[in-house]
Amino acid sequence: MELTVAAWAKREGISRQAAHKRVRSGKVRLNDRGLIDAEQASEQWRANRDCLQQQRGAAAVAERETTGKPVPAPPPRTIQLPEPVLAEPVQAPEAELDSGSIELADNTSLAESQRIQSLLKARRQKLEQELAEGKLVEASSIAIQIETRARSERDALLNWPAQVAAELAAEFGVDERLLHSRIDALIRNFLATRGTI
Repeated sequence: MELTVAAWAKREGISRQAAHKRVRSGKVRLNDRGLIDAEQASEQWRANRDCLQQQRGAAAVAERETTGKPVPAPPPRTIQLPEPVLAEPVQAPEAELDSGSIELADNTSLAESQRIQSLLKARRQKLEQELAEGKLVEASSIAIQIETRARSERDALLNWPAQVAAELAAEFGVDERLLHSRIDALIRNFLATRGTI
């Protein structure tokens, strides 16, 4: 007996969507005219379904074979959910975003870990936004700029005695080389106490 997919679904007691899903998955095959051979389809379905479906459907198949009528689907199973547990008062997200760290306890609930994950995501987005706006800069680039500026200032300070020694020597009436060497020694001593040259 050849049937359309919808007619076969009605005969088997399943929805059209479930019948089309079986056809798409290859568990039931259409013939050349796009129809289902009912007996062959039942054999194909029995051969291709998994063991859980066989266990669930064994009673329905037996009843359908004895009565000839499709068996209605069993009522949906209900799941008993536990009573909700009230959590401690939650700190405002803005305050946690600004705080230094978020601590996890050993018994952290799923909801709490999801809340912490969303706080960390918000913190990361806030930092990315501040970086894009120019409020934050990379620490490595600042360190390079500071080092470059410090070297430039040090070099300028080390070159200063050569620039002013002649003028100061003439003004005070002292030997230029002696004044230059004394100022240079004092500056180098000063820089050595401030850090490495």
